Formats: sequence, C-alpha cells, structure tokens
Amino acid sequence: MERAFKRDVVQVRDLFAFISDFAREHGLAEGAAFALNVAIEELFVNMVRHNPESGGDITVDLSTDGRAVTARITDCDAEPFDPTSVGPFDPATPIEKRQPGGLGIHLARSLTDDMTHEYDGTKSTIVLTKILRTEDA
Repeated sequence: MERAFKRDVVQVRDLFAFISDFAREHGLAEGAAFALNVAIEELFVNMVRHNPESGGDITVDLSTDGRAVTARITDCDAEPFDPTSVGPFDPATPIEKRQPGGLGIHLARSLTDDMTHEYDGTKSTIVLTKILRTEDA
C-alpha cells in the first residue's frame, strides 16, 4: 500500500489515516499501529523540516508478510543524510547539555525493530521494520 504526501506537516493527519487504514486492513493490534504511527510521523516531519526547498512529495509504502511490517519512507529530492548514523540519544543527559535534534530518530528506532537507509543520488529512503509479535497480530 503506497501513498504520496505533500511536503507539509499538515499532511500528518492524512498520514495517520493512511497508516490506520493499513493497520485495519491487515488486522494489526493497536500497539503495533501506534508504534508505526509515531515512528513514521517522526521521520516524515524530519524530512519536511530539514528539506523545505524540495517541491517533491514524500512517499510512504507499507507492506507486511504477516510476521513483520515494512515501511519505506522516501524523499525523492533530498540531500544525503543517513539517520542511522546518528548516535544514540541519552535521556540521562541534563537538558541544558543536550544538543538539539535526534529525539525523533531515537523514537523511531525504539518503536521499531530495524532501521536502514538507502540513498541513490537524489532519493533518500528510510526503511523501518516492525516485527509483529503475538500480541500485535
């Protein structure tokens, strides 16, 4: 199931509806749907905020084999940035010593089981995998 979204944070509402439709269609448990919503939304908003000059849409493709859900979030007009290279977020660091950024990537990582990144010169794709456990199916 694939859909393109305009590069605008207002699209998050439509993004949530898209993910909810997918979850309902594939019988995903509420916990799995919630994790996907938060992880995908965080990465989508990062793509919007950090590449505002692009006129291209952001595509989200969701699929499942019954054991896991794969989400491919693709920015078709992006500068190279690999979110998997961002170091771990340390919540124990006092707020006044924290550098801005990284929390959204941390959330996406912690709510899914795998995150990879592909870049082909202009197209940046983040691939998330969420393993469906018995309570998620």
